[in-house]
Amino acid sequence: MSFWEQVFTVWRALLANKMRSLLTLLGVIMGVATIVLLSSLVGGGLQAIGHTVQAASGEDLIKVSVAPYNRKGEQDPPLDTTDMAAISKATGIGRSTVLPQLEVRQDAHADGKTMRVWVVGTNAEAVEFYQLELERGRFISSFDRDATAKVCVVGQEVARTLDKRGDGDLGYVTVGDSRFHVVGVLSGKPTLNVGGNMTWNAAVAIPDTTFVAWKGGRDVGTILVKANETARLQVRLPLLGQTVRAILLGRNHPAATLSIEGADGKREGERGFLRALQLLLYAVALMCLTVGGINIMNIMLVTVTERTREIGLRLALGARQKDIRSQFLFEAAAISGLGGLVGVLLGVSLGWVGSLALTHFLGFWPYTLDPVAVLIAFGSALGTGLLFGWYPAAKAARLQPIECLRYE
Repeated sequence: MSFWEQVFTVWRALLANKMRSLLTLLGVIMGVATIVLLSSLVGGGLQAIGHTVQAASGEDLIKVSVAPYNRKGEQDPPLDTTDMAAISKATGIGRSTVLPQLEVRQDAHADGKTMRVWVVGTNAEAVEFYQLELERGRFISSFDRDATAKVCVVGQEVARTLDKRGDGDLGYVTVGDSRFHVVGVLSGKPTLNVGGNMTWNAAVAIPDTTFVAWKGGRDVGTILVKANETARLQVRLPLLGQTVRAILLGRNHPAATLSIEGADGKREGERGFLRALQLLLYAVALMCLTVGGINIMNIMLVTVTERTREIGLRLALGARQKDIRSQFLFEAAAISGLGGLVGVLLGVSLGWVGSLALTHFLGFWPYTLDPVAVLIAFGSALGTGLLFGWYPAAKAARLQPIECLRYE
């Protein structure tokens, strides 16, 4: 029997029992569609995580801090502005940007309204460092920093709660016993932040020099270092962390209490969760393919029984056992292959629709299509058909011609 004759035979068998064929294909279709859909959504989710982390706090960012007490319970010197200056001037960090993390929780008051906010000490470099955007006004300038000016930029939640979104002058905000002139309002921003729990939406940003003078002392607690494009080529993030560590160890900060954390840690954790979820759901897809394979085996056994006289006639006319086995294996592979093709098309379509829906609700979820996942899904469908079609094909090949011709 030629290839096209086998194709015609399979097609005729599918059309002869449409509902049975559909139910047989359903398990394979669902399994393949699940694999393609999950690979698409998880791939988009990984890109969405990277986009959110970058939008929230920048890429290639390390956090440097010192524990207040060592293992003996003794207090170690904290990081201060001189440490930050030493890191900024070091040649080993390339052209990386160094910022202090100065933040404290305080109540802010304006026009009889009160809100619990994050007071953040920063400078003009924070705009690029954190990828901030302004809705109104301006950000903190170098002049504000040099003059220790009492000016501030407020986040979206602060502007809404304290009514600082009108036209004209933005007025003043009182934090603690200090009064700050509002010079700008930030655009909305994702709440994820590598530096800690602070969110720019609930922040009141003031010049870092003003913050130090307001709170007293030179301690900065935490220093953030972000590698720029040039530094990414000159020194990788782990090497950047090692360089910063060496600088601080040279300034008599004990290694036991020194902590340097990279921004990739949190992202890898989220990626690991998505990949674990992906593997779990792949197991569900495998179960769907297994059910589909069992259905194929069941239908092929029924087909062998229905076509017993045909098998006997072919054997009597000289067909070999391997010809009969090949015919039924081809039919099983053709059925599973058709189910795999439909499953791939369904998975691609659902992945596209799913990415649109998630983008609508979450703001950003790109559509991705992994060719490797598509090939694996389709190959798994074919493999399922061959695996579960082998026993019915072997059973058909072992039938005796005389008994087949006598079969009613």
